[in-house]
Amino acid sequence: MCSAKRLKPEERKNEIKKAAAKVFVGKGFSKTTMEDVINETTMSKGGVYHYYASTLDILHDLMVDGIHYRNEVIQSNLSDFKKGYEIKFIAKQIVDKILDDNFYMDIYVQFLIEKKRNEKLNKLFEVLKEQSRQEFLILENKNQQYLMDDNMYDLVTNFINSMIIGAEILDARENLKINRNILERMAIILIEEGGNKNGKNNEREALKR
Repeated sequence: MCSAKRLKPEERKNEIKKAAAKVFVGKGFSKTTMEDVINETTMSKGGVYHYYASTLDILHDLMVDGIHYRNEVIQSNLSDFKKGYEIKFIAKQIVDKILDDNFYMDIYVQFLIEKKRNEKLNKLFEVLKEQSRQEFLILENKNQQYLMDDNMYDLVTNFINSMIIGAEILDARENLKINRNILERMAIILIEEGGNKNGKNNEREALKR
């Protein structure tokens, strides 16, 4: 462990998260201990525990940071949103998320793989899924016709996560990039089906009134 230097609280947390991310990717989340993380930082044991009580707490913040990152990307792309091309825009954002090889992607793939064997990660996944729905709320508010119910949102989430795992584990990212137009068409089908189902449900509710 290197000698410590004075850092602001947010800088200390960022150092811990970056150190943890490195270890998570190298060893896997389940095999990573707090001692492993501490050894990757310039901080003392007490200093690290002052901010995080467990590796799960660190992983949670890393995943939330990933959600914030994606929201910022979507916000920066909203200037490209054009009336009449709403579905294509949403589909593009979905595929961009799948193909974006950013800092958080390796950690997220580890998270998806290990959650099957870890009940705590499963619970965290459900919490994060609700938080990440803010991404779609930004887009859905732009186009009320294609609001997704819970079932369709789960399907879109599963589609995205399946493609992300394939891109990483099967080393398929370049192939997916070459064929992103096909991925976008698949995303469009999901969005349209979700919109059609929502529209039919609204019609049925209207008939009941």
